[in-house]
Amino acid sequence: MDLADGTAWAGVLAQVASGWLVADLITALVHLTLDKLWGTRCQHWPFVGRIIREFHEHHDSPELMPTRGFWASSTETVAASLLAVGLAFLGLHWLWGTVFLGTALCQEVHKYAHRRQRPGWITGLQAGGLLLRPQTHAGHHDGDFNRNFGILNGWSNPLLNPALALGERLFRRGKLS
Repeated sequence: MDLADGTAWAGVLAQVASGWLVADLITALVHLTLDKLWGTRCQHWPFVGRIIREFHEHHDSPELMPTRGFWASSTETVAASLLAVGLAFLGLHWLWGTVFLGTALCQEVHKYAHRRQRPGWITGLQAGGLLLRPQTHAGHHDGDFNRNFGILNGWSNPLLNPALALGERLFRRGKLS
């Protein structure tokens, strides 16, 4: 890809935007799985048990999350996102590189949605919708934790929220079991 050609930048931008959305969707699906599907009964499992415990502790005490260091809260997400790096070698380098970056940083970004004080550049990226806005994420914590599962930027919430609401209605009516 010759980036000196002006049209190549449009392709790069499309891959980066798509990668940022895919990263948020991946984090949302993992978040949904840890919250709803595996829940507390799986907290003793190797590798994911600690992650599940931390997710549930976070719901009970969201103010504690911002106090953890980067590696304490992001080791597993960085390790899992290395898969995206492997896929980058298959092509679409910008897309998969962005997926890697987004999934690797999702817990750190999530923490900033809970912090009262944030650096100005983080607040700017949140205001621009590139990082998860505190008010968007608050929608996850304001009830039964049934919506707004995206923890990178929330872009996947408009896709997932209606599907989850429909699934919940069907489940209540006995159409899903």
